[in-house]
Amino acid sequence: MADAAARIRELEKRVEREPGSRYFVPLAEEHRKAGRLAEAIKALEAGLLLHEGYVAARIALARAYLEAGRIDDSVAAF
Repeated sequence: MADAAARIRELEKRVEREPGSRYFVPLAEEHRKAGRLAEAIKALEAGLLLHEGYVAARIALARAYLEAGRIDDSVAAF
C-alpha cells in the first residue's frame, strides 16, 4: 500500500507541474486500484475537460463509474 501511496503522490505532483498533460489518467488509475473511486472520477472528469477526445481517459472514466455503481454514467462515457 505504501508503494501505491507513493505512486499517487508522484503522479499528483506531475499533474500539478503539468496541468495540461495526460498524467491524469495514470493518476486516476492508481486511485481506482486503491479503491478511491471518487478521486479517480474527479481526476478523469477534470482531465477530460482539456482532452475531450482522449479515448483511454474515456475508457478509464467508464470503468471507474462502473465500479462506483454509476451504470448510466458508465454507458454514457463509453
